[in-house]
Amino acid sequence: MSGFRPQLSSSSLYELVDNVIIYLSSNNLIDKFKLQKAVFYFLWRYSQYKNIDFGLIAQKFDMVPYKYGPYSESVDGEIDTLVSRGFLDRKSESEFKATPKGVSELGKLDADVKFLVDDILNLLSKVDSKTLVFFIYYNPYIPNDVKSYFTSKSEIKEHFKSNKEKYIKVLKDAGIIEKDTAELILSYE
Repeated sequence: MSGFRPQLSSSSLYELVDNVIIYLSSNNLIDKFKLQKAVFYFLWRYSQYKNIDFGLIAQKFDMVPYKYGPYSESVDGEIDTLVSRGFLDRKSESEFKATPKGVSELGKLDADVKFLVDDILNLLSKVDSKTLVFFIYYNPYIPNDVKSYFTSKSEIKEHFKSNKEKYIKVLKDAGIIEKDTAELILSYE
């Protein structure tokens, strides 16, 4: 059955994202900005891993290009819902941490998804918000058409272009990318 692409219902996808948000915030404070980018990157990786059309997932979450790359009001809504249901604690206007209730009732990931989220958690622990955005903008595994669309309204794209070497060094020093990937990123316009 070549070309088969499994589908995922909106409710199961939103439940998965709720679990990812709780998992990402279970041990550390995480700001909404990083959550937005982490969810985008998770959904991209998940779509590739499960052979699901990323465009359909992006539509289900109303992902749009924004000032700092991909943004989803739906993800913000999920964060607010998790706070109102007591699964996530708002520590400041933009910082969150999973509650014990959230960790015990949500934040459980199947092994086939957990490794994706652990990779993202590792990334989040090693880079600041701007470097995370740079990583998404220049990630060689995300197709150019996807990156171009989600960065089309970016207010920081030119900053990244003129500071590529700085961000690449941070990513290399953190062990996020290798020399070959760094050279590939440098070759991008």
